[in-house]
Order: sequence, then C-alpha cells, then structure tokens
Amino acid sequence: MPVLALVACTSGESAQLIAETTKASVACPSQDFSKFMQAFSDSADVQRRFTSLPLEYGRLDTGALGTPQEYTPRTIETFERIPTLDRQSGGTIFPSKSKRTRGHLLMKEVTGKPEGPEYPNERRSTDDRIIMLSIADTGFHIYYRFTKSEGCWFLHAIHDKST
Repeated sequence: MPVLALVACTSGESAQLIAETTKASVACPSQDFSKFMQAFSDSADVQRRFTSLPLEYGRLDTGALGTPQEYTPRTIETFERIPTLDRQSGGTIFPSKSKRTRGHLLMKEVTGKPEGPEYPNERRSTDDRIIMLSIADTGFHIYYRFTKSEGCWFLHAIHDKST
C-alpha cells in the first residue's frame, strides 16, 4: 500500500513532487520503445503525460550561422509553450502516423548516431533513444530525445536543426 508523506517544501518543489507522483501513477504505454512511440505519436494525452518538463528545446537559426547564436537551447516550462504544439491536431507536439504520411514526414530512430550538426550546450546522453523526423531531399530534420525513467520513456529534448 502506498504511503503518503507530507513534507514542507517550496512551491517549485511542490510542483516537481506533484509532477513526479503523477508520472509514476500513469501506466506506461509500453516498455518496448517502438510500441511506445506508436502510442506516443497517436495520442495527445500520451504526449502530454510522457513529456518531461521543463523540456530542452533548441532551434537552429539559419540567419545566425557561424555566430554563437547559431544554436541556443532554451528551457520550456509548460507543455503549451512547446513550439511544435499543434492545437489543430488536438494538442500534439509530435505528428501522428496519418499526419506524417500526409506531410511526407519520415520517422527514423537514429539512436547512437550524432545529430547533424551537434552543439556543445545541448542535451546528449548515451541512454537517450532518438527519433528524427525529416522530409526527404530537404533541410527539414527535428530530433526528439527520449530517456527511460520511472519505468517508462519520457521526452526530454527537442532539437530542431532544420535549415
């Protein structure tokens, strides 16, 4: 039986504790990463529940190539502020299979391969599973980085390196 402990903490700590408790209480769609990704891509609710906040979001600025501002990751505090949020698709941040088909988006796991290009101040972990969305013969490619924690996969970073 779970034990509830009351602990005095700051409001930020309270929010983190509530988020961790909520994450732990939600059933994982699958331990198998490819099955998890099927569920993740097809459900705004699963995307919301299995996105770790704050989220690292980085975007390549093609107007600043060759400068320190070329790529700067930032921290996104709320799901609604994630730049890839598509309200017309029910609030998804990752396109469904049907939307990927309509948009000619290719989804490929690229775990273990470097993101092109890599930057020193972005999240990189050997434990991450990485999905790249791209469109053939274009400069469009976005990396989604997932890490297994608390018994399930969570999105921890989005790196948009489209040119």
